[in-house]
Amino acid sequence: MAQANAKPLDSSGAYPPTTKPEEINTEVATYALPASQLCPLTGHTYTDVSLSMAVPSPAVPVASSTSSVPSASCNDVGHYINEIAKGVQLADDDKYCLLRQHFSPDARYAFPRHDGRAFQHRWLQTYQPWLVFSATCGGGFCLPCVLFARSYRGSSLGVFARRPLMNFRKALELLDDHMTKQFHRDAIVRADGFLSVMDGKRENVIQQTNTALADKVAVNRKKLTSIIKVILLCGRQNFPLRGHRDAGTDVESDGAAHHGNFWALVDFRVDAGDSCLGEHLSTAPANATYMSGDIQNQLVSIIGDHITRQIVARVKAAKLFTVIADEVTDVSNKEQLGLVIRYVEASSRIVREDFVTFVECDQGVTGEALAKVIVEAIQQLGLDLSNMRGQCYDGAFNMSGATKGVAARIAQSYPLALYLHCASHCLNLVVVSSLQDNMVRNMMGVVDRALVFFNAHPKRQTALEHAASATQPDTASQKVKDLCRTRWVQRLDALEAFLNLLPSLVVCFQEISEAPAAAWSRNSLIDAKGLLSRVTTTEFVSALVITNKCLGYVRGITSSLQSEARDIAHAMADVHTVQETLEKVRADVDKHHGDWFKVVESTCAKMNVNPSVPRSCGRQTHRDNVPADTPSEYYKRSISIPLLNHMVGEMKSRFTSHHRTALQAFCVVPSILLSSSIAEANTAINKLVGTYSVDFPSAASVESELHCWHTKWSNVWNEHGEPAIPTSAALSLPHASQMFPNIRAILQLLCTLPVTSCSSERSFSALKRIKDRERSTMGNERLTGLALLHIHHDIPVSIDAVIDEFARRHPRRMHLTNIFATAPQAAAPDSALTVGSDLISSHQSTAYY
Repeated sequence: MAQANAKPLDSSGAYPPTTKPEEINTEVATYALPASQLCPLTGHTYTDVSLSMAVPSPAVPVASSTSSVPSASCNDVGHYINEIAKGVQLADDDKYCLLRQHFSPDARYAFPRHDGRAFQHRWLQTYQPWLVFSATCGGGFCLPCVLFARSYRGSSLGVFARRPLMNFRKALELLDDHMTKQFHRDAIVRADGFLSVMDGKRENVIQQTNTALADKVAVNRKKLTSIIKVILLCGRQNFPLRGHRDAGTDVESDGAAHHGNFWALVDFRVDAGDSCLGEHLSTAPANATYMSGDIQNQLVSIIGDHITRQIVARVKAAKLFTVIADEVTDVSNKEQLGLVIRYVEASSRIVREDFVTFVECDQGVTGEALAKVIVEAIQQLGLDLSNMRGQCYDGAFNMSGATKGVAARIAQSYPLALYLHCASHCLNLVVVSSLQDNMVRNMMGVVDRALVFFNAHPKRQTALEHAASATQPDTASQKVKDLCRTRWVQRLDALEAFLNLLPSLVVCFQEISEAPAAAWSRNSLIDAKGLLSRVTTTEFVSALVITNKCLGYVRGITSSLQSEARDIAHAMADVHTVQETLEKVRADVDKHHGDWFKVVESTCAKMNVNPSVPRSCGRQTHRDNVPADTPSEYYKRSISIPLLNHMVGEMKSRFTSHHRTALQAFCVVPSILLSSSIAEANTAINKLVGTYSVDFPSAASVESELHCWHTKWSNVWNEHGEPAIPTSAALSLPHASQMFPNIRAILQLLCTLPVTSCSSERSFSALKRIKDRERSTMGNERLTGLALLHIHHDIPVSIDAVIDEFARRHPRRMHLTNIFATAPQAAAPDSALTVGSDLISSHQSTAYY
């Protein structure tokens, strides 16, 4: 119905140019699609979908959605039909204007006649809202088809879409036939979607595609997260991932019994309720399960690189670092170099020794080849070799040679990389050299023979256990321990166990040697008699007891030197303490040997052996012919004194270079600083400044800063006493505030200098566990990744970062990243119908999931 304030149309059927937008009324009509029509644009099925388009009425005013004044140029489709027929795309504003404000004649409008007939107004009511009348062309159009129709095979766009309806005689027949065309139905859906986008009721195609893709990416990342968690578990706990037969996608297949830990844990996750992983395994193609050995290797490598990057970032923050390296032959007979970086973590100021990689020494183990391997490995990590302040290797000639060793070759290019012989190896050399006395060496040989005797046959070990249960029921161990071949100081545990088990060993040897010939083999009888005669001598018991007592002084330092947080100053202080203690024992050897020999007499009494001395002769070169009146005096001169002399002398000679290095910076440790004069401290510090001047913020103020540092700890001593004074560089470093930049640099340097290469050798233990004889063909990239996972339990692994890196390095058809993530959120609607459609069609060409 017309309202009083509505403006009439002009003679052409359009609104006058002076018509205001609010004077245009929009009466909404609906057109029902047939049931279950599939939208080709979105792929959704529409059931009883109603298309809401405006049928403007000239009589009722309503607010317009555009700011432009409608005219015959913008609200009559006939004005654009020639351009549309040529393939020209209309602007979205023009499309929206036509759909919402198209010219609609009223009942009084005089339609032009053609061949004696005219367009009927009732047709607009019957076939609304898609049918419109064009005053420009004088005929009817299907507005959605004009704007959005696309031709299909077997059908062409003609009347209603590219030409007006002018055959009014057959109009009803043509109108009904047009409604059955597929392109007409699709155009209705597209028009409805266009209006929804323009009205803000629906996202455009790119936004819809972005949302759908984001959902799919989230599901895919969840699938891969489950797989990565299984790999992390296997790596952390050192579970072999692969089994005898890991191919396929069904863990419940006939070959499931041969699957490895990886597939077994995946199956366990599915059984425990991981529906996403279960659905993936049941629906994914056989070549896209992401469970193969290649995928495992790629993920393990990425995880290893992720851990390495975190370590390298901490090293770069610390700036100064030390290289610790050692080589070993793995189970596949390949020489592996384990590389460890020592540094002071900047955030916590904790000394860390972190394993970073295994490198295969395929060019040999010469000093030149190993130096090249180490330098290249550090450069690949992205570390600046000019910040390397120390090198720590074992004492092998290819590592420590003065001219051709690894340390010397690296020092030629980087002179501040000070080489320090591993302190634990030095201690081992002290013990090795000290145990060369004839009686001590013979005793070690007897212990080794006894170990071989019992390990050779289970029946002999059973006999020892029975003898120990009867003779020493309270003994903690009933087995002879192995004498470590690489850590001589660890032989102390084996020697102590042998000494405690000695009465049971004597009983066992007696029972075997006195048993009937049919009960034991001939070799068992002969070996038992021989061992019995050796272990029941005073010479053997004295050597065993005295060696245990002397090596007991180095037991504590053996463990302390292997600590990662041990700095060189503290380590050398421990060495000096042991050395000084041994010197005091040697000075008062009579008293200490007297106590030791009482233990010898007590042990001999348990075995019914009278203490005695070996026979001597006038000219004997392979026996200790020392003059003595008593057995105690004899063994003091032949064992105790030579053993103590060797240990003291070897400790003085083996640790000389360590002392020189430590003493230069030793004075900044508060406990040492307070016990010495400022002049002595300044002398030592000036030598250090001359060598490492590049590491000091202001070398000119070192002496004054050291004086302030001395005053600070003097006040602490006066207020809180000696327990509050730090005794090592690691404990002193947190107290070095910004007021003491040079002191902090000295302490950091002192903490960075290496003490032992035990961390590198600990990585060999992990190597032995990971690359065993069942996995001897493992490559170095996988080996390093698993070793990093197994060793660095404290370094977290970001699964999201691993997935992102996996998607970047190895792009596959599983979407793991959103390609629209960086696209504008509000794209233009015309691009939504063109670019978005192209993206959809291009993605549908490949089976992405």
